[in-house]
Amino acid sequence: MRFSILLLLLVSNSLLAQLPNQYHILSEIDTDEDAEHVEVVFGDGEKKKYRNRIISREKKGETLKLVIAVKSDCIGPLFSEASMEADTLFLKFDVRPEIIDGYERVEIGEVIKLRTVELLISGIQKDPNIIYLNEEQIELSSEPYLTFPENFEIDQGDTINRTDRYGQKQGLWVEEYGPLNITESFFKDSKLLHASMFEFYASGALESESFFADTFKIDQAYHKRYDESGNLIEESLAINQTGVFKRKWHANGIKAQENFYDGKLITISQFDEQGRLSCTCETEIGVMELRGYCVLRYGGTGEYVIPCTLYDKNGDKMGKKNKTFAMYYDILPRN
Repeated sequence: MRFSILLLLLVSNSLLAQLPNQYHILSEIDTDEDAEHVEVVFGDGEKKKYRNRIISREKKGETLKLVIAVKSDCIGPLFSEASMEADTLFLKFDVRPEIIDGYERVEIGEVIKLRTVELLISGIQKDPNIIYLNEEQIELSSEPYLTFPENFEIDQGDTINRTDRYGQKQGLWVEEYGPLNITESFFKDSKLLHASMFEFYASGALESESFFADTFKIDQAYHKRYDESGNLIEESLAINQTGVFKRKWHANGIKAQENFYDGKLITISQFDEQGRLSCTCETEIGVMELRGYCVLRYGGTGEYVIPCTLYDKNGDKMGKKNKTFAMYYDILPRN
């Protein structure tokens, strides 16, 4: 029933007598609102959305002068239509679509333009109380953006998960992904500035913590894993500068692995439970693609074979052997 009523309304509007009108484009900008968007961890944040609105209105005699802000496609010839029924004015201002073989041409990823338009509409005997623009009721407003009710939550006296009047995320956001996974993120105008992620064992003990900042400087992106007793067993930093970016420890607290980046190559060194060097492996695989990132165990699934140098208990070279490592730069146990 709702669809039928809407269809009838649209048809009846199209049958109304058209009023003489003229338009003049005062300004136009690209909004990027309808552009193709790829979500990234640290992007520009969600843009505020422009609104269709009346900027000013003036009636002299039977001529109504409107200045409106209107969003529409950027490609194609513009057209304007105006009709009146009772105290309601119906406006249409848009790009006339190109029809090819009976189908409307659609540009994938096309941006939406916001145009400021001056309309002169003749034959207006009564000043309209209600104005529709492109089937949306518009009002006189100085606010250029869409606004929404502000939302937030209070958690132990702290304000969290707040969206402002423009629908943008602000401040601390706490999100739970099941009872064992919590993310704490900090936003400014929907841009993610930094985030902390925590995973827990079923016992409630902390299993891992990760921190990421939009600067990606060394020590400003890290990942740490703990055993159920709270002992640190793995630590990873962002691969951004020369130096150590990953360490692992045996259950006895002795260093088990250390990864070093020299600006060109990554060296993976492994140690036995007494702390003695057992092998070293060098690779340049993935270095350029992963620079600036803290590479986690679930960050990649690729496996690669690289040559490694083996050492005996006295630290002397024993020879070479090919070993397999995963894209999170761990030598796999089957080696």
